[in-house]
Amino acid sequence: MSNVFEEGINTSIGLFLFMQDKAAEAISDLVDGGRIGADEGRRFIDDFDRRLKKESKEFRGVVDSEVKKILEESQIVTKSDLSKVMIKLDKLEDKIADMEEGNMKNEADEGGGSKVLGS
Repeated sequence: MSNVFEEGINTSIGLFLFMQDKAAEAISDLVDGGRIGADEGRRFIDDFDRRLKKESKEFRGVVDSEVKKILEESQIVTKSDLSKVMIKLDKLEDKIADMEEGNMKNEADEGGGSKVLGS
């Protein structure tokens, strides 16, 4: 599911970069045609780049926030959630192993082995 979101984000960023290239081409054409000066064209491209980067960062933040909200609402288990459960499971397994080891030691101390009823 996160791959779909990641692909969407990458596509959007690709679209932003495409827009940036097209804007640079258009400005270059205006400069070459003498409609605007080189300094003005450079300022426009710099401003456009700055705004594009800011909006791209904001877009990613909004998408990340929405993805987290969707994951929380859909109750999908995250890697972090699974990791916490695995740590607890490991601790429980260790406790069970310690308890079993303690029981075997107690049985050995009491005369060993299992007793059969009626013998």
